Amino acid sequence: MFTRLTRLVATLVLMATLVAAKTTVHDWNNVKALRAGTTVRVTAGSATVRGEIDRVTDDTLVVSSGKDRQILDRKLIMRVSVEVKGPTGRNTLIGLGVGAGVGFGIGAAISGDEPLIGSMVLTPVGAAIGALAGSLKTSRGWRVIYKK
Repeated sequence: MFTRLTRLVATLVLMATLVAAKTTVHDWNNVKALRAGTTVRVTAGSATVRGEIDRVTDDTLVVSSGKDRQILDRKLIMRVSVEVKGPTGRNTLIGLGVGAGVGFGIGAAISGDEPLIGSMVLTPVGAAIGALAGSLKTSRGWRVIYKK
């Protein structure tokens, strides 16, 4: 019991440290850190450009989309977002919660007089199946890395 509590506290402290260390979206260095070929969506004035990074300097961002290549002045760039693909922890947690709930319900329903016994067995099984299903769900979207 004490070991689990210690691990939980250590995990929470680590998560708090990571959140505190998170970089700000107002830092151009976030854009400069991107590699060539990264898919981005850039809002400059009233136009939005989607393409792959060709290069980034202190003053410009060069984006290639198809045959077009646009050189965007940093002063005009309002927002830069990167495409995010892949399974997310959020999907895994949602699957875990739904699976645990379904496992608990089924365990309670089929156990008759002793609903706790069936639930104790099927809740972790449902949670594991739900977490696996959630981790297989691919999420796509955009994450803002720079905002003026």
